Amino acid sequence: MTNNEYLKMAEKVINDSHKKEVKRINKKVDIENKINTYIDWFFDECGDPRDELRYLMQLILDSEGKAKEDLLDVLSYYTISY
Repeated sequence: MTNNEYLKMAEKVINDSHKKEVKRINKKVDIENKINTYIDWFFDECGDPRDELRYLMQLILDSEGKAKEDLLDVLSYYTISY
């Protein structure tokens, strides 16, 4: 393989890596925008915030993993301290 071919291959790897990073950043920004929009809706327009929070908590409790454990810890803490 010639030096020129190595340079082209390296350039392609860098470009591909850059494209993946840009997509990841755009996805993160998109998720943050969606979260912020949801929060705005929750505080400004949600007709039943208690029901909405119950729904979101139930989604977490129905899942498996760390989020479920974290929510159970929070619920236990506030059950004892409130």
